[in-house]
Amino acid sequence: MTGADIFDVYRMTLAIVFGCYAVVRTAHFVWHWQADTQRAGRHEALLRRFLLTSLLRTRLRRFWFDVVQIAVLLAVFAYLVRLQSPARDEIASARSVGVVSPSDRQAIP
Repeated sequence: MTGADIFDVYRMTLAIVFGCYAVVRTAHFVWHWQADTQRAGRHEALLRRFLLTSLLRTRLRRFWFDVVQIAVLLAVFAYLVRLQSPARDEIASARSVGVVSPSDRQAIP
């Protein structure tokens, strides 16, 4: 056995599958949205021009609190991921030495 936990394999498989699914669905949506707005009709051109000017007029000052909130949440997430890594390494090294065995899990309620 390679020493990988079944939960880690399951989690990585889900991350890969749903990550690819999200990328494909997003690309599909953007592709069709762009194709719909590229039509030569008057209404589509007006919609395209309105969306472009709305995006250009959006200022960061109006959404600064949301941007700060997202940055703080990302920092907390990165910190939690970093905290998880040493614990996993310690458990793996303890198992390789023989300190923690799979039968010890059954003893813990």
